[in-house]
Amino acid sequence: MQQTFLHLAYHGTGLELVSQAYPFFVQAPAEKGKSFFLVDFLVGGVSAAVSKTAAAPIERVKLLIQNQD
Repeated sequence: MQQTFLHLAYHGTGLELVSQAYPFFVQAPAEKGKSFFLVDFLVGGVSAAVSKTAAAPIERVKLLIQNQD
């Protein structure tokens, strides 16, 4: 089975929709499992905490400027 994909391509006259067939398929990754979910969940939580901590001083200054008399 061959799939056809449309994409924009630039030729000398301008942008055109071009049909291109790809003869290969990429296998989807296998399911990871419950232990990987826990690791991904914890890493996501740590990254959220770090980003909130880094952005907090900027947000504080923004609020101080907005509430000036």
